[in-house]
Amino acid sequence: MENARLLGPGRPEADLQAHLDGLLALDDTTISRRAGQLSYWALAPSAIRDAPFVRVGNAAGAKFLSDSLFYVASQPSLISLHDDVVGMVRQLVGGGPEAAGIVTVGGTESNALAMKAARDHARSLRPEITEPEVVLCRTAHPSFHKAAHWLGLRVVSTPFGPDYRADVDAIAAAMSPSTVMIVGSAPSYTHGVIDPIAELAALASSHGIWFHVDACVGGIIGPYLRQVGAQIPAYDLSIDGVSSISADLHKHAYAPVGISTLTFRDATLRDAAAFRFEDWPNGLHRGATFISSRSASPLAGAWAVLHYLGDDGLRAMAERLHRSRVALLAGIGRIEGLEACGDPQVTMWTVGSPTLDMYAIAEGLEARGWDVARTREPEGIHLIVDPFEDDGLIADFLGDLAEASTEVRDGRRARATQIGAAY
Repeated sequence: MENARLLGPGRPEADLQAHLDGLLALDDTTISRRAGQLSYWALAPSAIRDAPFVRVGNAAGAKFLSDSLFYVASQPSLISLHDDVVGMVRQLVGGGPEAAGIVTVGGTESNALAMKAARDHARSLRPEITEPEVVLCRTAHPSFHKAAHWLGLRVVSTPFGPDYRADVDAIAAAMSPSTVMIVGSAPSYTHGVIDPIAELAALASSHGIWFHVDACVGGIIGPYLRQVGAQIPAYDLSIDGVSSISADLHKHAYAPVGISTLTFRDATLRDAAAFRFEDWPNGLHRGATFISSRSASPLAGAWAVLHYLGDDGLRAMAERLHRSRVALLAGIGRIEGLEACGDPQVTMWTVGSPTLDMYAIAEGLEARGWDVARTREPEGIHLIVDPFEDDGLIADFLGDLAEASTEVRDGRRARATQIGAAY
């Protein structure tokens, strides 16, 4: 066994790089980047692989690939990067000088840490609660249900209104003496609508309840979309009653994948998210996040991209996003039988129909080479817009969508499979 080969012989670097290039080429031949630009792949770096900010972020990240964020409180370079990124995000999400934040590996960890903080904060104030509950609308992201499973929390799910936003009255009716948290989305992933955040914040405040806003998609780009004309209501820490807000940097801040943020109204609330343990031989162990050892590469990449783009760059991104969004929504509205569900205000939405089989239309689009994401409530097609500059993409998609819709309307295409919606 001493001389047994476990991994095989070493390989030259050139061979390894060639192999990886081949895998990327396989991605490009298997999944059309252009065809996927309006669905799942719109938020993936592979969709914008050649953009200058991708190169900048990857180069910066490579310098810190072998550094661990476990040492973010002691390594000077990581302290500087972390504090700078948290400070920039704090301004974007309406936090005052007392606001405090942390970086996480993604929106799921950000939302889960907010739930952990709300649970522990409630324990200190209301220790009589033995079965803490979180009230949220059914449109909230699945990460909250995942975190509740981990943290021993009970989720109370409420229906959404006819506008696909959280129903404030339904949430109020679902609250109990055991409620420790309310959740709002800005926007919800499925329909792209922003919940009535100010009303939910007032409800939470009146009961002394933690209120978390999931702005993983819209949190960073939202202020810039507002500057270029999008009608986006306030949704962040500028609203009294908002306790915490999550915002991903690897979505519309265009950082390398693996970094989100969680910003709290003040440092006391942030401290409730931390884990502390001393009963082992090595002494105090304290962590601000669930995952301790993780690469500092995404943090360095995010820092570089935010500084590279700056206000002007992100505003230019927002302008392209808004222009594409308006064109798509207008084009969809001109197709008989199709409609956007609710009033989508950021970069994603569902296309539905009161009369046409949307899954059959999805199959028609796939037959024309598009990668189509589906939704369940209602049955529809899910779109995500990125700041691409290919106006022909929008025209091509709308043309194919109109043709696929006509096929279904005229009875020339019916649903061929039972493919359901999946995220």
